[in-house]
Amino acid sequence: MFSFSKIGFARLNTYFSLGILPFFFFLLYPLISQAQFASRIRTARPSATMGTYTVGKNVLQWQTGLQLRERQTEQASSQIFQYKTVIRLGILEHWEVNGGVNYQKDQSEAGNTREQHEGLSALRLGTRYHFFDGEGFLKAGAIQGRFWIPVPDEDYHRPALGGRIMASVGYRLAPKLGLITNAGWRWSGDGLPPTAFFSLRFSQVINKQWVLVADYFSPFKRFEPDYALGIGYHLTPSLKLDIAIGLLGQTGLQDRYIEVGFATRFDWRHTDS
Repeated sequence: MFSFSKIGFARLNTYFSLGILPFFFFLLYPLISQAQFASRIRTARPSATMGTYTVGKNVLQWQTGLQLRERQTEQASSQIFQYKTVIRLGILEHWEVNGGVNYQKDQSEAGNTREQHEGLSALRLGTRYHFFDGEGFLKAGAIQGRFWIPVPDEDYHRPALGGRIMASVGYRLAPKLGLITNAGWRWSGDGLPPTAFFSLRFSQVINKQWVLVADYFSPFKRFEPDYALGIGYHLTPSLKLDIAIGLLGQTGLQDRYIEVGFATRFDWRHTDS
């Protein structure tokens, strides 16, 4: 049986000794700003990379995506439909709690064999803390932790608690070109040891409504990069629409997806004294 105390903490000590996360914590230290809430909704959608801001005090934000994914090897193929929702609640100006739920339906074929699964595939609870804002090259930073809770559905059952913790740092490369880096580790809850990972997110602002996004994600130990391209559109200051396509890089597997979604928010900040 998997023991996080024996295996997990040994791996975490290795990552710290390599300086992966201390480097990001050092970057996250400088200055904490007084304002977090923005005139337009902030969300990393469409992206696999975590953003650097929280939603702000007295703000409830809803982020939803519908993903169609196709996976194919020489022996088998599968189609996966997934409905993904994240809810974020601002407790303080720089601190939020959040949770996510995924509902999934997939169908796989291997020769004359066909299988179908449907149900709740992920349930996650976590928190995010925004560390600082900057005016120059170093723009913003945050840290987030999230637990992956075992779901009751038999088709997607996870035997133990999983999770992910990461640091996120934003950079201003040009007046309208930004970069966000993520680095951290995750443990799946299925008996495998924790793994370290990183991701990069480039965003190019076209105008007040449109933004282009490019993502790159990979584990540290073995490079199997995932790529994604997306575009977001601000329909109103509190409503953003998005679409993205992705190509996942596991060896010997064709894995691609398309995802559409939106993010919206509600706030009661006017009640503050």
